[in-house]
Amino acid sequence: MIILPNKVDKTPEGIIVKKADIGEEGYAENIEYSLRIHPTDKGFVIIDYYGEDESFLAKNEIDEIVNKTMELI
Repeated sequence: MIILPNKVDKTPEGIIVKKADIGEEGYAENIEYSLRIHPTDKGFVIIDYYGEDESFLAKNEIDEIVNKTMELI
């Protein structure tokens, strides 16, 4: 089983952190990424994180989220 948070933030320095709430440090500066899961016609599932700036997290950044999930929840 893999546990992933629905949302994470990426700081201006490029560090993946727990999503900041309104009023918390980093709320305005960080880019919020949302988890997206897409089934394909071929029976696969695509998992990505889409940012509020219309960017995507790279595979190594998603691997980082998997490795430090408990810190991000």
